[in-house]
Amino acid sequence: MNDNIYGYLAEFDTPTQLVEAARKVRLAGYTKTDAFSPFPIHEIDEALGIKRSILPFLVFAGGVTGLLTGIILRTRAVRNGLPGARDGSQRRRIERYGL
Repeated sequence: MNDNIYGYLAEFDTPTQLVEAARKVRLAGYTKTDAFSPFPIHEIDEALGIKRSILPFLVFAGGVTGLLTGIILRTRAVRNGLPGARDGSQRRRIERYGL
């Protein structure tokens, strides 16, 4: 019979107990750990040694890129005389035909 241990499972009554247990597990030298909770516990990332993600920066950069692209496209449409870009005549034409 194989006596290898592949993991442990524990249940805690309070979030404080979970964070303290995670800190002790990390200090014991375990690196592949995870914790689950039905609500966010912000201290658990630090207790488990999880590094900050670059995802918020990427989302912000994508939003700024979309904003600038929209502004540039709208500005070029107005400057180049695209029909309906200035006076809204294109919108009235669309509404007239029910499109």
